[in-house]
Amino acid sequence: MTDITPRKRAEEETKKINELLESRILQRTIELKTANQVLQNEVIERKKAEQALARQANLDALTGLYNRRYFDLRADEEIARADRKGSCLAILLCDLDHFKSINDTLGHQTGDRVLKSVAQSIQECIREIDLVFRWGEMRSPSS
Repeated sequence: MTDITPRKRAEEETKKINELLESRILQRTIELKTANQVLQNEVIERKKAEQALARQANLDALTGLYNRRYFDLRADEEIARADRKGSCLAILLCDLDHFKSINDTLGHQTGDRVLKSVAQSIQECIREIDLVFRWGEMRSPSS
């Protein structure tokens, strides 16, 4: 008769090693899933930040209207679209007469409130497909 004790010990040792390896694999899988989730969250946050920066680059900080830079980007596109479709394109320019005197006599904060109010009034009157831009001087809003 052959002694199978060494074989049994080897099988038990192999089983223990396999269990240990499976435990390590499970733990590492959990760690990798956690790291992957962290990276996915960072990607999402980065995309949100990039979108916010893109919006800020195209919007007037004071009024929230599109800025002159964005007008320059969109004007050619809109003209080309109108040409392709054989449709009309209208550009309406509005100027606030004597606006400088508002800033000079009542202060920039009052002028800023006037600009915001005018921008809001225009936004309330346009269609969803219309674009409104602030062409005015490029300065940061008053505190």
